[in-house]
Amino acid sequence: MSLDLWLIDAFTDHPFAGNPAGVCLLAAPRPDEWMQALAREMNQAET
Repeated sequence: MSLDLWLIDAFTDHPFAGNPAGVCLLAAPRPDEWMQALAREMNQAET
């Protein structure tokens, strides 16, 4: 499976500040376990 993934800076107008958040656009909802595995892969607490 191939996904486009983005790591964004949330809650800020400045680069490299705020809260990092992993974002991916999905065609359909995924199970919580899948989402947590993706968060671990992105080295983030949640996605």
